[in-house]
Amino acid sequence: SKRIWEKWTWKRLWVIGAGASGEIWLEEEQKLGGFRAVKKMPRRLKPDFTRELLAFVKLREHPHLFVQFIGWYESRDTIFLAMEYIGYGNLAEYMRRQSKMVDFEVKEITKQILEGLEVLHGKGICHRDLKPENVLMASIHPIWVKITDFGISKRTKDTLLRTSCGTSGYLAPELLGIFPGKRTFTHALDIWSLGTMVYEMCTSIKPFH
Repeated sequence: SKRIWEKWTWKRLWVIGAGASGEIWLEEEQKLGGFRAVKKMPRRLKPDFTRELLAFVKLREHPHLFVQFIGWYESRDTIFLAMEYIGYGNLAEYMRRQSKMVDFEVKEITKQILEGLEVLHGKGICHRDLKPENVLMASIHPIWVKITDFGISKRTKDTLLRTSCGTSGYLAPELLGIFPGKRTFTHALDIWSLGTMVYEMCTSIKPFH
């Protein structure tokens, strides 16, 4: 509720990211201290918010899926979703800070993402926008990552995907119309996206532009 949302005094600091469904701001609690991340999205994207919330309810216990939700509030035009703040940033930022990622880092990050995808796909959900910006570095020593931003995720257990979406550079070939006549997709889209991320982690170069 709005009352719970305003229980503490939060100061908006700056934008720390932008997902498929909205901007993400860093906010600081003025009296007690502490930080949170707040995703701000227009009400017209409420279906995206609902998908993300439902996916969280199903998968919140997995160590490599989702950050902790704190609460949410709707105004006339906007939905605000408060989440725990991950101070180490996302995988894209981590790669930029490293001159070259070592083999152990690449293997461990890939392993943890695969563990998350195994559970996600087992529940019949396809992420559809897997990329370095949507993998958060919850810890660096030891390495611990979390897949986030499920705003355009979709169930695949009951139906095949028919809508092309995602981020350029990480899209599977079938989404680009390379295979004529192929109009349905599966959770294999996420595996292709992960493959492009592994290539980028190993070489510091995106395989496709």
